[in-house]
Amino acid sequence: MNDDDEISRALFEEGVTLFNCESFFECHEVWEALWKHSSGADRIAIQGMIQCAAAILHGRRGNHKGAHTLWSKAAPKLSGLGDNYRGIALVQFRAAMAEFFDVPPDQWPSTASPRIPRTTPG
Repeated sequence: MNDDDEISRALFEEGVTLFNCESFFECHEVWEALWKHSSGADRIAIQGMIQCAAAILHGRRGNHKGAHTLWSKAAPKLSGLGDNYRGIALVQFRAAMAEFFDVPPDQWPSTASPRIPRTTPG
């Protein structure tokens, strides 16, 4: 593994940790740094992950329309990746995101945020 791969892996893992700690803005910022230097399918996948973090952040801030719009953009980006991406269990993550957005927006403040489950230790 070269230095760029190590940095990419570390940034992605930092974003996962921040997401799971509900630090959605910070997660978005970390993944955006990674996204800027990615390409191809990886770039699309990272964009989808960024949109998930931003969607929840918008929802938590009361911007329900913006949250739903971001989730509707993120979902197709993540659906084409299969079951596993960079050590996360995408099937479970997509289901958790969909479940969150199935809840009426007025109940979001009391709804647990989705977590990113790992298939491998982070």
